[in-house]
Amino acid sequence: MPLEGVEPLLTLAEVGLGLSGFAAIILVLTKRLDSVPTETALTFRYMVLNALFPAVFVFLPLIFFGLGFGSSSWRYSAFSVCLVQTVVVWPTAIIMHRAAKAPISTVSAKTIFGIGWVIAVLAFLVQAGSILGYPQPSSAGTFLLGLWLWIVLAAFQFLQLLFGLLR
Repeated sequence: MPLEGVEPLLTLAEVGLGLSGFAAIILVLTKRLDSVPTETALTFRYMVLNALFPAVFVFLPLIFFGLGFGSSSWRYSAFSVCLVQTVVVWPTAIIMHRAAKAPISTVSAKTIFGIGWVIAVLAFLVQAGSILGYPQPSSAGTFLLGLWLWIVLAAFQFLQLLFGLLR
């Protein structure tokens, strides 16, 4: 039985890579990263991280299915996403934040970064729900929703970056 839901997975990968590419082009055409405000530089770094994350992990169900995990591929994929998000992505974001030249000081910047964290936590909760069996059985839709939230986060940060650079 073939793995269903592959086409949307590939589309998510393309969107994530596209967002990263456009952000890099905009940054090169407008300013250098070291000459932009701290909030803009952090947004760029977060956006690239958050756009590449789903582009990489979108292929996990295909790998697990190819290894013979069958319909459990979605659950194992969700577990892998949660694990990497907890062990790699969030700590990397925190390290980037702490390594910033100056603290984020404006209320609007703090609000925008807060919204980003809320979206990231929602993405995590969707994948965690899939691991725990909600919906039963774990499905392509749940896995896709979790990765789609990462694309939403990257798109939100892309707009933030665009408006920050073009002020």
